Order: sequence, then C-alpha cells, then structure tokens
Amino acid sequence: MRLSRAFEQGLVALGMMAVMGAHGQEPATAPVTHALRCDQPVFQFGEVDPGQVISHSFVLVNAGSAPVRIINVRTSCGCTTAAMVTNLLAPGQSTELVAGLDLKGRTGTQRKALYVESDDPVNPRLRLEMSGTVVTPIEAQPAGVHFGTLAREGVAEQDVLLVGRTGVVFQVKEVRSSSAAFTADVETKEAGHLYRVTIRSTGPRLAGTTHAAMQVLTDHPLLSQIDIPVSVFVAADVVATPSSLLLVQGATNAVRTYYVGVHSPAGKPFRVITAEAPAAGLTCIVATVAPDRYRIEVKAAGDLTGVNGESLRIETDVETMKELRVPLRVIAGPGAAVPHSP
Repeated sequence: MRLSRAFEQGLVALGMMAVMGAHGQEPATAPVTHALRCDQPVFQFGEVDPGQVISHSFVLVNAGSAPVRIINVRTSCGCTTAAMVTNLLAPGQSTELVAGLDLKGRTGTQRKALYVESDDPVNPRLRLEMSGTVVTPIEAQPAGVHFGTLAREGVAEQDVLLVGRTGVVFQVKEVRSSSAAFTADVETKEAGHLYRVTIRSTGPRLAGTTHAAMQVLTDHPLLSQIDIPVSVFVAADVVATPSSLLLVQGATNAVRTYYVGVHSPAGKPFRVITAEAPAAGLTCIVATVAPDRYRIEVKAAGDLTGVNGESLRIETDVETMKELRVPLRVIAGPGAAVPHSP
C-alpha cells in the first residue's frame, strides 16, 4: 500500500526530532536583551535671556525583552539637575527624566551633559544633552582684565566697554570692587548704550597673585549686575631659587656643594648681608654675580642629622624683604639613611 506524500513528510519530520532528542539538543530560543534608549537625546533650547532656568523632560524607553534598572544619573556640572519618575523599566515601558539647567551668571554658548547609568549590558551609560546660547543684553568688552606682572609700586589701568545690544537701553548705577587692590571710574560714552569702565591697580601691591571682581550695577531688569574678573601678579622684590634646597646624606665625610641664587625680578640693585646655615655641617659662601644678583654656595659635610626641616637664613638690605628662608630637605645617598627632624 502506497503512503500519501503528506504522511511521508510527517514521518520524516518526526524522525528528525527524534535524532535531535537523541543528541540532547533543544529548539533555539530568542536571547533576553536590554535596550535603554532615548529617541531625542539632545535638547536645543535656542537663544535665551540670562538668568533663566531651562527645564526639559527626556523620554527613556526600554526597547528590550528584559527589565532595565537605572542605577544613577550624573550631570556634567552643578548647574544641571535631574529627577527620575521611576528607575525600573519593564520591557516596552517608558519613563521621563526631568532635567533642569540654571543659567544664572552664564553667558554665551552652553552645552551640558547628563549620563544615565543602568544595567543595560549593551549601553550601560546613555548620554543626554541640553544646549543653547545665553544672549546677554549688555556685553563687557573684554569680559575680564588681567594686568599681568607688575611692580609693587605704581599705577596701572585698563578700560572695559559696556555695550548694549540693539534696542537695549540701560544706565550704570554704580561700580564696586571686591578688593581694595582695585578701583574703577565710569564714563558715559553714549547715554543708555555705551559706557567705559576704567579699572586701576594702585601700589603698594602685595607679592603674589591677587584676584577680585568689579561689580557693575545697572538698571536693566535682566542684568542688574555685571561681574568683571580682575587679576594681577606681583613678584617679590627679592627671590631665592630654588625655593627649597635638597641635600644628600652621604655615607662618608666627603664635601658636597649646592647653590642658591638670590635676585631682584625688577633688576634693582640690592645687597645680601649674610647667609646663615642651621648646623655646623653646613657652611655658606656669598658671591656677587651682578648688582641685582647673588650666588650662595652651600657646602655640606658629615652627618646632616637635625638639618632636615630646618632653613637656610638669608639677610638682605631690601626694606620689604629683610629676611629670606630656604627650607632644607635631606634625602639618603648611597649607603646612608635619611635623618629625621627631632
């Protein structure tokens, strides 16, 4: 008796299933996947006025076949905030991440990122972005003043122009300084539109770097205060180099020689009166290189115990720098141990 063709095909299929069962194979199943995504990861808020707080909701979707847990949301700066409605998304579920950007005190192009960290093995860190431009109604040209390196005495000044955008009318009410090291005057160049702020640095100035802010108060409702950063660097009247001296503790009494330079950054003549070492194992010899420059030869011999942490004392005739101190540090040489300060 001849079997039908359909019946024959059924027997073949059963046979193949039996063979697969005999080899321990099971039918393939689709892999479990995570897929956290945001179809619009970049929010552009365009041009806005200063001082606004921008808010936006990013929609996150789990497009995979397994739950996704959001572990953390990080922002690129403290001006950006983020809040989640839920941190566990079932397959196909969506949620909102509400982001905020505080633009107070900010001008120009802004580009802030948020990072959504999850247990998605394919994309464990999803990047979102808020970007746009803060258009200030009043522009400071330049935005800040750096006087560079100045001497301790004398007067230096630089101008900053305050320019209103087209159609903007404002008045400068007052200029304040956060530091007594700087003062300022205001001149009206074009009433309601253009002002010149002259910023001055007047001596005597302190050595080192001084930072401050000139605060320009206006009557504009969106920009009542304009902060202009100001800085100046003043070198000391006399400088010792290196600023600390490294000595080597040797295993023998061999004499080791080191050098310290003392000079005037302004090139003014001065005199080194004496240089004193803190221990008997050290001696100092002062030599004149130029009227504004000296070299101190430091000779070290024997045990330097007790020297570590002490200082070389240099006395000058400069009224503002009567004494310089160069700290001493001792390290172990071959076959010697580092001495410690008591």
